[in-house]
Amino acid sequence: MVGPPGAGKSMLAARLSTILPPLPPAKLLEVSMIASVAGEIDGGALTNRRPFRAPHHSASMPALVGGGLRAGPGGCMKGTHSVTLITLIVAVSAAAGSSFFAGQNIDHCFITGGAGYRVADYGPANYTVRIDNAAPQPGLHLQVVDDPVTADFMLIDDSASASGCHDAATVDSIRINAGGAGGADPDLTVSLSREPAEHRIYVRSANFSERDAAALFAVIWRNAQNGKSPAHKIARRD
Repeated sequence: MVGPPGAGKSMLAARLSTILPPLPPAKLLEVSMIASVAGEIDGGALTNRRPFRAPHHSASMPALVGGGLRAGPGGCMKGTHSVTLITLIVAVSAAAGSSFFAGQNIDHCFITGGAGYRVADYGPANYTVRIDNAAPQPGLHLQVVDDPVTADFMLIDDSASASGCHDAATVDSIRINAGGAGGADPDLTVSLSREPAEHRIYVRSANFSERDAAALFAVIWRNAQNGKSPAHKIARRD
């Protein structure tokens, strides 16, 4: 929320938890376990009301996300399934801000032909794909289209929740843009634009970007060329 001092931003944020639906049993248990570790359960009493947290923007990384000499949950961790207000978010240090997302390896999985593929930002990868429109000789030219009927590859996924690879017979991890300066060469370089190209992709997804879809198609296409997997005209995430 943006507004002048005294406009009521903090007051509105503090009252959001009063109009949000009560915590369901699974989330209530999760919130209660965090509160128990933090020593904040008064007399062992549980409540299904979502807590409100307002850590100060100048707080240290351990104070925000947890840790320290006496390790415990930080202000934002204690705000799980609740309302967390941080005023002057631009004043939060880069290290503390990036730590909010560190280690959150959400397992969004694309499954086609029984094989699972995930786009991994870190960790070991089976394939590396560089998306580079300036590459002199890309191995694959892809065009992003707005009409799924004209696409060779469709990635349609309207669910914001993660879907794991547990139903896939095999799982391959793909890293995008690995092999830059000082790194190993990528397995495949892809040119991605809206200009006419040999192959066309259509993307409508809550979890995968156009670059993710391009990397997924590039690996599936390469495997089909090498006879490692069947070529699918249309593929969807299961």
